[in-house]
Amino acid sequence: MNTVRICGYLVVRLPHLSMDPAGRGAFTPTAPQLSGVFYGGIDRMQWFDVDEDFYSRTLPEELVRLRERIRGENMDASGIYLCRDLTTTKIMLEYSNRAGTANEIIALRSPKLAKIKGEIEAANIDWRGFDIATIGEASLLLEGIFSNPERFARFRSELNGHGLFRSEGHVPEYIQSYMTAVNEGAAELVWSDPALIDTIAIGAAN
Repeated sequence: MNTVRICGYLVVRLPHLSMDPAGRGAFTPTAPQLSGVFYGGIDRMQWFDVDEDFYSRTLPEELVRLRERIRGENMDASGIYLCRDLTTTKIMLEYSNRAGTANEIIALRSPKLAKIKGEIEAANIDWRGFDIATIGEASLLLEGIFSNPERFARFRSELNGHGLFRSEGHVPEYIQSYMTAVNEGAAELVWSDPALIDTIAIGAAN
């Protein structure tokens, strides 16, 4: 069995279901897409269904304990609550999908995240592509090309069928383009520190 090093797992909404029709908070009422290609990165309603029931006090006690454990393992400033074992992540996924398949498990890997979270070994990861995100804040793909496709049109060819960059080759150019757009009022400022901008490999975990 071939293994790889990852930083951890997340339960996120499926790309075409990453939306909140009620439009609450940071969640959009429709799933972000470009010509039928949905955004498939890190910023997809992480742990949403578990958290909804936790705050409404309907989450089963066993899952409350698992949620607290995950939170306790992520006592850092990143705001990303990675689970370190696949068994627990699958329990959370099963609960999140109890009313129908709306979520999936993704694995994350990046040098900056590894410095904050450490790494674990994992198997059966289907790497999908690269997101560009500010650790703990937002995705520059979601807030950039998916929000203002005309402004970032020259990068459309770099997106694959998962709504991610197919390689890291054009990442520096994209980040610079995004920074210019921020200065011109054409994109949202989504970082408190530019050093937190990271290229994160996204994989499907089986």
